[in-house]
Amino acid sequence: MTTMGVTLTTPVRGALGVPVVVEIFDAEMAHTATAVLVVGRRHDLERPSGPHATVVVHTPSGHSLGGTVPLGPGSPGHREIDIGPLGEAPGMLRAALTTLVPPRRTPWTVPGGLWLRMWQRPAAGDEWTPVRTPVLTTVEATALHVRGRAGSSLVQIGGAGTAWRMASLPAGARVDVLVRTVRAGAAAQPVIVVAGADPGADALMAYLTAGRLRHAAVLADHLRAAPGPEARLALAYAHLTAPGTIAAPDGPVGDGCDWTIVGAAALSRAGGDPAAVRSLTLAAWRLGPPLWTAGLRLLADLLRAARAERSDATDELAWAWRELHTLLATADLAAPTVTFPARSPGEVACHPVLGTPPDALRLPAPGSPEPELRIETGEVLPVLDTMADRITVEEPVSQVTAQIGDVTGVLRVRAAGSRFAVEVALMRDGDRSAFAGDIIGLEAGDEARRAVLDRYGRATFIDVPGPPWRWHRQPAARPDAAVRLPEPPPLPALAAHTRSGDSAEPTIVTPDGVELRLRHDAGRQGYELEIEAAPTGTAVLPVRCTDERGAVLNLWLPVQRGARVALAGREVTARAAVPVGEVDVWDSGVLRASTAAALDNGTRLAWLRVLRAAGPDVAYLIDGDLLHPDPLDPFPPSRPPRLPEFAQDLLADVADERPGVFAVRTAGGRLELSGPALLSGALVHLDCGRDRHLLLPLDQAGRGHLPLPRSTAEVRIAGAADPALLEISYAGLVRQSVLVAGPAALDQWRRMGRHRLFGDPIRTTIADALRSLS
Repeated sequence: MTTMGVTLTTPVRGALGVPVVVEIFDAEMAHTATAVLVVGRRHDLERPSGPHATVVVHTPSGHSLGGTVPLGPGSPGHREIDIGPLGEAPGMLRAALTTLVPPRRTPWTVPGGLWLRMWQRPAAGDEWTPVRTPVLTTVEATALHVRGRAGSSLVQIGGAGTAWRMASLPAGARVDVLVRTVRAGAAAQPVIVVAGADPGADALMAYLTAGRLRHAAVLADHLRAAPGPEARLALAYAHLTAPGTIAAPDGPVGDGCDWTIVGAAALSRAGGDPAAVRSLTLAAWRLGPPLWTAGLRLLADLLRAARAERSDATDELAWAWRELHTLLATADLAAPTVTFPARSPGEVACHPVLGTPPDALRLPAPGSPEPELRIETGEVLPVLDTMADRITVEEPVSQVTAQIGDVTGVLRVRAAGSRFAVEVALMRDGDRSAFAGDIIGLEAGDEARRAVLDRYGRATFIDVPGPPWRWHRQPAARPDAAVRLPEPPPLPALAAHTRSGDSAEPTIVTPDGVELRLRHDAGRQGYELEIEAAPTGTAVLPVRCTDERGAVLNLWLPVQRGARVALAGREVTARAAVPVGEVDVWDSGVLRASTAAALDNGTRLAWLRVLRAAGPDVAYLIDGDLLHPDPLDPFPPSRPPRLPEFAQDLLADVADERPGVFAVRTAGGRLELSGPALLSGALVHLDCGRDRHLLLPLDQAGRGHLPLPRSTAEVRIAGAADPALLEISYAGLVRQSVLVAGPAALDQWRRMGRHRLFGDPIRTTIADALRSLS
């Protein structure tokens, strides 16, 4: 049989291993097969006739993505299909592949914000009680990670302007919860999507809920080979939903509400004793609510049948039906997992409930990814030319970049309610000071503003009305004039008090006795904050910086004497330190900004101790999806591993330009480099001409592959280095090299990144470049 190869690739490491249903079409678009492919793994499929085949990836939500596999003479017969576009954001790709993700209608930043409560019932008959649990939030901030508990668990989401809603959670160490809000009258309604530890089980239940039984049957056959406990339960529900198409699973059954429902339904369909069926049905109701909506529907059918069989229904049966009838009337039956409005687990709400309970955990406002809109030359106007310039922006965007000749202009917009903050930046051929002193005028509605571009070619307008905006530039009277900003004054401490003494370097004392010294770094033209005295214990210190434009940056400092971080802004607020064990919400955006702000290795080692105390899930939030295949052990060593001593002599030979160390071959716009296996992990410095330089990492066999920049006439090996010795001066070269690297080289860059401390400049550069690629 002739085959073709297909690999589904992903920019998000957390999506690796997820089973996905695909359909194969031949060159005439005739359907030839339906199969299940595992993300990140190569699959050899039966090859259709014709010069090419089309592979269409399907998600339970109904979204599709296709790719063509060339099959003609001389073609490799293999295709990598990037499934990243199926996710609205990188952190949401896993949910898009396995759950019914609702369409994005409005952001979830509703008035009053959102809060979360976790409820737990250790065993049947116990009372539901709210419990404290740490919550992990991603940059997209619509995705949360909560730690599951033994027994039955529920998550409750609500807000001052958002109706309260509950969702059943699966058992497990980590559960993903995706939250959206949609407007429904005066209150916003949360839409909660839950994903457990087994993506195959989640996907199968989503297909069943959506009524896509053909895809569910294909996925069920794939899961049947080695099902875990979650997959066995999903297969049992699939068999009860489509008994003629999907067979019952083999292996042991579990306990809990869902398995009790499955047992009662199977016994009822087999014609078992009605009393036994009724007993199991009532036992399932006492254990409820179930995790899956399919179980809720089956439980309703069983209770309805039990009431019809007995005219003298018991009080418990009548009570169970009344309670379940209310739950059915209010639950979201289109969601795979059970979600319903409620004040508490035992009090279903038929009308929206608003407000914030005193024991709720407030969730941080999300930092939504800012889209970038590029405007091609001539599309907008001569705004960036040296003559009188004018531009009109009709729609509010996060960033507009325009390029005309050697002049680049950037317009950044940030919404603040119904008003906006607008920043204009101009540069010529990379020179940010070329337009210093020029006057920028902004017209917004009836308002007109003027500002002078600073020495970096920037000007900012605060509290601007909505678009359209029109702005123009008036060259300075003396083209060589530049605005020199005065030295900024020391930052005032708002939530802490400043000691008397040297006003140039005030000491801030927090309410719990942490002493911080504030300094202005003239070389870096910014401020730094250093902890001079701190109590013992592992803790973090929240700090908030506000710049002159009103933008706020939240940072955490590891509480350790000597820890130093870089600040950005004109105001700083320091609050009391929080022990690691008492932190309720760990936000990935704050963690990334905080570790990247570390100014020395001692501060990075302090972060390593903090994150080890917090656990691997928290550490994984920083760059886990970008650098790690799994969250089991994301902790780096205290220093990057060096190459073996016997490799140093070879590196010296390369530095001395001795021939014979490497064999270089260029063909088809690609470079292939072969060297001794002893140099596995080394970085080779390539001079591509025209002042273009790249770094190429070598794999375990001492080989490297790289797509060459266009118009590259000759490549020269300029040296080789141990990646452990990379310093911040190499950050620009590292970023360029990661952005043009092929798949094999990217894996090597990922390995280098995760071997460096959190906040190390090279690690941050690698992660930011990978984030740009995704």
